[in-house]
This record gives sequence, structure tokens and C-alpha cells, in this order.
Amino acid sequence: AVVEGAELGFAISLERDVINASVSVDMKKVPLIKNRATSLWQATLLADSIGISALSIEASDALGNSVSGRKVGAIDVTHPGTVADVSGTPIATARIEVLTLESDTNSFVPWEGEAYGFASIVETDENGRYSIFLPRGIYMLVVRKADYQRIKTSVFELAQPQYINTPFVMQRREGIRGFFENIIDAL
Repeated sequence: AVVEGAELGFAISLERDVINASVSVDMKKVPLIKNRATSLWQATLLADSIGISALSIEASDALGNSVSGRKVGAIDVTHPGTVADVSGTPIATARIEVLTLESDTNSFVPWEGEAYGFASIVETDENGRYSIFLPRGIYMLVVRKADYQRIKTSVFELAQPQYINTPFVMQRREGIRGFFENIIDAL
């Protein structure tokens, strides 16, 4: 699965005599460009429709032979995660930290996502959306934003890699305690 809005690199090997090719994602045709160094036909696809989208190829050669509608796979597109306040207003720049269980100490430590090409802390975009992809393991998420109460998830285990798209609802800090927590966070 991939998250809605993701850009995907697509590459396919086609017959040597192909001169024109395209890939269709649910009826949206995207031209393929031949990479002279690798001889692969390539395109960048945008995952913009939630659900399973079929991938099909259309190609032709110099003699006029062609193939159209040949299914070559599918993309499963899922919703991104979201962070909003209690009224449903998206919260931009909320920070979501991924913690993983360290088996040696039996304690949670920041996940070293950089080893997988990801960050251990992600921020929501201007629409309160985030995208986190995690490998197998035992995790906990911590969501923070100035002026809001911190959210800490329950411990969860992933048996296989997957995107995390939990919707989080944050409450504003209030009262004397909220006042002092905001001061401590600002330090």
C-alpha cells in the first residue's frame, strides 16, 4: 500500500523495438520515457485515488504493431494519517515521534527510521496530514503540538511493514497546569 498523494517511480522492461509506450492508472494515461542507459521505460505516477488502482500498459512499435490494456499490476492507495483539534480543524506542524521497543533494555527508544529512509519524527502538513511507514516491530507513537495535550498511543505490534494512518484528535491545554506545560515546552 502507498499513501494518497505519494509519487511513485514506475519502470518496466519492454521489447527492444517499442517506440512509444504509456502506463494507465485507472484510465489516467501517463507517457513512459525510455531511459537510454538502462533501456527501461519509466514514469512518475501520482497515487491520488483511494482504493486499488489497476496498472495497464499500452505500447507500439515502428511497424504499427501495438498492445493496449495489458494489465501489469495494481496500486493499493490508502488515506494518510491526520491530526486535528476537537472541532475537526486540521493541525499543521504537529510532531509525531515513533518509539520502538529496545529488547535489551525492555524500554522504548526513538526509532532509527533513517536506516530505512524515513525520519523517526514526522510533522503534519498544512492540512494536518502525515505519512509514516514502519517495518515489523513493536511501537508507540507520541503526538505533540504547542498549546495542546500530548497524545501517547498504546503499544502496538506490526507483523508486517505497513503505513500508519491513525487519526489523532488533540485537545487544547487549559488552566494553570496548561499554562505551566506551555512554558516548559517553550524552554
